Amino acid sequence: MNCRITDMLPEPLIELANERELLIVMHLGKQLGVADVENVRDLLYLAERYPQVRWDMARRSIAWPLERVIDQIKDVPNFWYDISSVTHADCLTLAFRNLPLDRIMYGSDLPCDLQRGNMLSFGQGWEQLGEEDIAALNIKHCDPRPTYTVYETLRALRRAMKFEDFGPHEIDAVFYQNAVKFVSGK
Repeated sequence: MNCRITDMLPEPLIELANERELLIVMHLGKQLGVADVENVRDLLYLAERYPQVRWDMARRSIAWPLERVIDQIKDVPNFWYDISSVTHADCLTLAFRNLPLDRIMYGSDLPCDLQRGNMLSFGQGWEQLGEEDIAALNIKHCDPRPTYTVYETLRALRRAMKFEDFGPHEIDAVFYQNAVKFVSGK
C-alpha cells in the first residue's frame, strides 16, 4: 500500500524494459496514488532515465488526484493513460481536455470490471462499491441494482465524449488506434 514504484518493480527490470522498448502497466501505491508527491517525483525521474519504456499508470478512477498532477505529467512523451474502471465522466473530461488525446486509450480491468458496482468518490477517498455494499444501503426510492463496472465505464466514456463533441476519428483513436500505438511502440 505504501511502497514506492521501485519497491514493486526494481530498477534493473525497468532498465531491461527500456533496452527492449517494452511497456509497463502498473497500479501506483500509496494513499494518494498518482497524486502522491513521491510517486510523481519517481515517475518523472524514471520516465526521463528510461525514455524507451511506455508507462501506463492506473489508479486514476476519480478526478481529484489527476487534477493535482496533470500539469506535471501531461507533457511526458512516454506516459500513456488507459481509462479502465473509470466510471466518472468528470475524470474522463479532465483527461480529454488536458492530456494528449493520442495517448488516452480505452481499457478494461477484467475480471474486476465484471463486478456489479461503481466507484464512489468522497472527500479525498474512493472505494469500489459492490452489489452487497449497495444492497446493504437498503435504498427504497429507486431500483438500486448495479450493473457491471465495465458498463459504467462505457457509460461515463460515452457521456464525456459527448461533452467533448468527439467525432468518429477521436472515438476510433481512444477505442483502437492509441492502444495499437501503445502496444506496438509505433
